[in-house]
Parts: sequence; C-alpha cells; structure tokens
Amino acid sequence: MKTSSSAIKTLLEITSRKQFVNSKPQQQVIGCVIRPTEDGDSAMTVSLVRDGKTSLGRFSIGAKWEDAEEGLVVPDIERLQGVLSAYSGEVEIKQDGGKIRVSSGKKRTSLHAEAGGLAFPHSNETIGQWEEKSAMLAGQISEDGYTLRDGSVREAFFKHSVACGELSNALRCDNINAQKLNQYTFRYQGQSLFLDVGDSLKGQTTIDLGESTYDACGDWEATFEGGLEHIVSQYGGEAHLHFLDFRPEGQGIRLIMRFDNGDWVFQASVLRR
Repeated sequence: MKTSSSAIKTLLEITSRKQFVNSKPQQQVIGCVIRPTEDGDSAMTVSLVRDGKTSLGRFSIGAKWEDAEEGLVVPDIERLQGVLSAYSGEVEIKQDGGKIRVSSGKKRTSLHAEAGGLAFPHSNETIGQWEEKSAMLAGQISEDGYTLRDGSVREAFFKHSVACGELSNALRCDNINAQKLNQYTFRYQGQSLFLDVGDSLKGQTTIDLGESTYDACGDWEATFEGGLEHIVSQYGGEAHLHFLDFRPEGQGIRLIMRFDNGDWVFQASVLRR
C-alpha cells in the first residue's frame, strides 16, 4: 500500500478512537486490520471498541494497493504511529509474513505484526477474529438505518446535518477548564437541536446546532461518549447525524454519524439508571 504519511497517521489516530477517562486519554481500539476498498483506491478500517458493543467505526483514506495485497495487520496502533513519526511524504507499507515493513526513499523500518495476536490485553479473541466480528456488525448498518436480527430495518427517527468544523468546535467545549468529561448531550427542543457539554461547576456550554423540520418526533435528549470530538476534528464537509430509537428495547437512542467521504461511526448512548 502506498499513501501519504499524514493520511495513514490520521487513519490510525481515528481508528484508535481516543477518549478521556478520568481526564486521561485512553485508546478504545488497540489493534486493527487495514483493508483495501473494492476499487483499490482507498484503505479502510472497520473496528469495534474494546467493550464490543457501544461503538463501531468505519474510516478510510486514499491509498494505492497492488493487486496481490489483501491488507495489513496492525497489532499495536501506537507502535506503528511511533514508526511513522520518523516518516514524511509518501510511504509504502507492506505485509511481509509476520511483519509490517514501512519504507520511503532509502529508509526502511520493520515491525512485528501477526493476525493471531490478541485484539486487546486479557482478550480471548485475536485481531483477525475481532475484525471479522466488526465487519459482520458493520454489514447491519446502511444508508437506510440499522438491520435487526429479524431482517427489519430500524430507520432514523431524526436526522440533522451540521458542518464538521462547527460540530468539532462545539464538542471541544467539553475541554473548558480541563474538564474532559467525554460526554456530549444532544437535545431536541422547540424545533432546534442543541448540544450540551461540560459541568456547571467549571463551565457548562450549550450550542445551538440549528433548526430542524423534524417537529413531529417530540422533545428528546441522548448523551453519548466515545471521544466524538477526536473523530469529527479530522473531517471536513458535513457531519450527518442519524438518531435511531432503541428505547422500546431499553437500549436508549443510538447515533450513526456519517461523513461526506462515506465514513461513519455508530455510537450507543449512555443509559441512565
């Protein structure tokens, strides 16, 4: 695979899905598999987070693959990021048996990489098994919504689009006075969608994300985690927010956030007890 060093660094950063836990950054994805898309002009990852249920993401970058290449196993995202920190411009990354080889110009670096490694510390599933599970669940998500086990589709009851730059700035307000709570509450009220972040002790911020035509759905709110600010900050264009109602099943409201390049993230809301 050939791509720019900045692009692959971005892909790895988004895939790792960093979030703040007790004000400290924590990776939600440790390892991944980078695959070519069907047209061979892009590289993508599809990964569940470590708990295996609250979030699933599909992310991509532009890249060129040779016909025989099937993918790249990345057992430790941070280690590959460390290798790539020494590279700039276009890089070539290849799977060579149990190793990944990174090269550019006269420089070469190899890194141990096997699909049989564990997806997470203390996990019983390998990176390969975790990717297979992630890909299977990703098949349930489409433009229409989320396909349930019985084959029916749960469509979004509310949709809203907002510029990624605007949404990124709004989500970053979670960091006011170093709060880093990693909680973002979307609230629909009076035909407008609002975003609430932060705590009133250090500064709670409400951002008006604009009016909507979905006036028949009634007022609602849902709180999400998952480091959304780190994801949205890497995209331009618009973020298309699709909210799905799983309250009848006691699973709250879920969010599919889509980007203009076809990438998306699926996020379960925080359930209040």
